[in-house]
Amino acid sequence: MHARTAEHPLSADTDLRFSAVLMARAQDAKRKTERTRNRLLASLADHLADGTDRRELKVAAVTAAADLAHGTFYRYFDDIRAATDALIEDFALYLRATLSTQRGGEPGSRERVRGTSLVYARLFADNAALMKCLFDMGSEST
Repeated sequence: MHARTAEHPLSADTDLRFSAVLMARAQDAKRKTERTRNRLLASLADHLADGTDRRELKVAAVTAAADLAHGTFYRYFDDIRAATDALIEDFALYLRATLSTQRGGEPGSRERVRGTSLVYARLFADNAALMKCLFDMGSEST
């Protein structure tokens, strides 16, 4: 599932949950490594969306939900924090791409501001847990 261009704005029923986007990417991927990585990230996104705190995430739960062996996780990520960082980085790129493709109208116009704001509100509502992680990243110590 890819963000649509301004000529093809998002419909009201377009699923903007990032976990759904990741699963669509997994299904569309030609290489097994891309499929597996996206399935792991989708599972991680689902756990966050279901209310699991970032600090409480477990590799075993993520891999079980993705229907993958526990050891498979470590082929893609060093630990759960690295996976979460990768998820948030991918999510930030998705946000930017989705918002930029939805800009209709002249720069600064009411139409453009309203359209972009509506898409942002939907993205936020559909991905509240990931938005929280995105906002919290700057406040964490390494």
